Amino acid sequence: MVAEKLGIYEPRGMQIKLSGKFNLAKVYQVVADWFGRHHFEYHENRYKDKPCAYEGSTMDINMYGFYYKDEYFKYEIKVDFHLWGYYEKEVVINGKKQIQGQGKIQIDIMPELITDWKNRYPSSKLAKTRTEKFYAWLNNLLIIIKYNEILLKEVGFLDPLSQTLANELKIAMGMDSVR
Repeated sequence: MVAEKLGIYEPRGMQIKLSGKFNLAKVYQVVADWFGRHHFEYHENRYKDKPCAYEGSTMDINMYGFYYKDEYFKYEIKVDFHLWGYYEKEVVINGKKQIQGQGKIQIDIMPELITDWKNRYPSSKLAKTRTEKFYAWLNNLLIIIKYNEILLKEVGFLDPLSQTLANELKIAMGMDSVR
């Protein structure tokens, strides 16, 4: 079987939207710390900033983390930040100077379950040797007997995990709608 990505929330994942004041550095750090606490390997694909003098910056930040559960399942969570009209200013909060941003932000959290990420279980059409045919037969047997049950269990683990990330992001941005 060829590696297959199963998105939990299609098509754009969970979305968090806010228009107002927030600390981007804090929100960014929450994501990086969350990946570290949950043993995900963290990567940043893109950090794009288009400054504009009169409208504020437009930013796109794409990052993801993945965790190898075993030789068959891999969890991957993508987090995309989109900011419009963003600008930072220095404010005094509780007698301390802090940098606070203002603008519109949309955060997309897209958890995915990847099956057969090592391509160890080839499809029976591609199998040539006896070992490959055996693994193809074993994979087909697994699909027939337990595939849906196992997927529901793995998705059931990944869904609340991504919800905790969303809740921590909402807390970091000072939002009230936390589950």
